Amino acid sequence: MDNNYINSMEQALSLSPDNFILRITLIQALYEHQQLSTALSLLKEVESCQVEQELHQILAAKIFIESGDGENALLFLSSNLPEVKILKAKAYQILNEFSLAREFYVEAVKENSSLEDIDFARELRVAKDALDNSKRIKLTVVANDDTDAVEVTRLIKPREEVISFSEVGGLADVKKQIRKKLSFLFKNPRFFKDLKRK
Repeated sequence: MDNNYINSMEQALSLSPDNFILRITLIQALYEHQQLSTALSLLKEVESCQVEQELHQILAAKIFIESGDGENALLFLSSNLPEVKILKAKAYQILNEFSLAREFYVEAVKENSSLEDIDFARELRVAKDALDNSKRIKLTVVANDDTDAVEVTRLIKPREEVISFSEVGGLADVKKQIRKKLSFLFKNPRFFKDLKRK
């Protein structure tokens, strides 16, 4: 979406200000183009009860959180998905409710460990043992130290095999054309003198 598209949506919204789908689409486009203040002003005209789709609720909460308004962000966060719990934690952090922020953060990361944010956890002062590591996937590095030097050399620098025409099966016509072109090159070097100069 470019600025022309955004401008046309703004004009359409001015003609039908009650069109919720158009309003939320415009808010999303403005947010994606980092026009947070304009998106926020349009969002403030929307009641939280109007926003039924979870995706739109998350968008609204993100905009309020990025603008530093944790209270309004919480109005849009009714789901209990881990992603929503992270947003609730961020909203409570803005409101200086660090115990609630920690609680939602820990719950979210326990449910989905990919949401773990070390910097955010540090800001919330989440204890290292607060996250139950027993359910988390652990990776183990397995080393095979019995690989000998010959095998390592073979893997790093494989032996180059020389293949001659006699080893290539079939393709007689192709081989004949290649021989003909190569022999022409060596028999008639005058045709290729200009190529060397360039």
